[in-house]
Amino acid sequence: MKGNNDMNTKDGYCKKCILKASNPAVRLNKEGVCNFCNTMLHRKEAGVVNQDSLQEARKQSEEFYAYATTNQDTRQYDCILMLSGGKDSIWLLDKLIHKDHIRPLAFTLNHPYESNQAVENIMKVLEKLGVDHISFTPDLNRYNKYLRYIFTKKKSLSDSERLPCLICSNYIRIAAYLFAYKFDISYIVYCADPFQIPMNTNRQIPDIIKQLRAQYSDEMLVDIFGYDMNLLLNEQEKMPKYVFPYALMPDYNPETMMAELKERDLYDSNPRETHCSLLPLLNYYSIKRHDMLFYTRQFANDVRSGKVPRQEFIEFLEQYKEIMMKIAVKDEITEDEKKHIREVLSYKYKTPGDSKLEHEYKEILNLRKITESLNIKFDEI
Repeated sequence: MKGNNDMNTKDGYCKKCILKASNPAVRLNKEGVCNFCNTMLHRKEAGVVNQDSLQEARKQSEEFYAYATTNQDTRQYDCILMLSGGKDSIWLLDKLIHKDHIRPLAFTLNHPYESNQAVENIMKVLEKLGVDHISFTPDLNRYNKYLRYIFTKKKSLSDSERLPCLICSNYIRIAAYLFAYKFDISYIVYCADPFQIPMNTNRQIPDIIKQLRAQYSDEMLVDIFGYDMNLLLNEQEKMPKYVFPYALMPDYNPETMMAELKERDLYDSNPRETHCSLLPLLNYYSIKRHDMLFYTRQFANDVRSGKVPRQEFIEFLEQYKEIMMKIAVKDEITEDEKKHIREVLSYKYKTPGDSKLEHEYKEILNLRKITESLNIKFDEI
């Protein structure tokens, strides 16, 4: 798959970061610099980095706080908070309760690919904070049918390597919306961090349904969501709204947050361990469709900021892609190949015995099992 370019570099990579022209969202100019780098440069020079994309999210969050902290005697809950078991949702849940004095109803979609660590984190925080919680388990056959369609759909209406994750998260957002509507709760707190917010702002449920109808048939959506499709297709008088409170926190620092949570015994894991277990399949999909890893855009930010050397990281990416496409797909992986996987991962995880390395190593070895659980063949992706 070729991207749109004025002029490509020899290896297809942007000369300033690690994004490749193989992704339709990436365009290289005649100097071989991508549109993402040029956009970031323009915003830095203008002093408005991320301000344009975060402005609407800030406004929505301010409206939410004004609502949630007044007239509390007229309702049982002030919002639904989407609790995933990751650091962002746990930290924000704790903040709403203890600092903002807001009464959330926690919501978790109990899907089969939720990590064991995320489940343990959720159980711990529920016990510690004593918050009311809804755990919704969808019909597994319908859920897997939905995921299978996402990963095997050849004609993509999106230029994003994140498409499967975005569409799956839409499913979860719709489920939370339906509970909020039925419980007459006006706001749903979505715990996207400042980097993720630009991908989610201004996307309320009617927008999401419109996108899904463009990508699926109405018949399939009815099969997935059942009778609730009538509620989703018709705009309601009192529609719950999604809000993104991290937009109001310009000093977002994940390391500080994790330290605070660990000190209060609310979180005792690393972010890698709470990721969805579909991540290796998401990486495979991203490589095959766009020749990049699922998190390459985030890695590109680290390269631009100087945190990691560009050429070294490109070499790591090329080795990682080869592992996913030629080794992880095999029925039997040899001991030498397993050793090679660990050696490649050691570039990311410098500390000997780092639990994140071990976790990612096991994820890679689990690729074929995950793919088979969804009844997907690699050549269908």
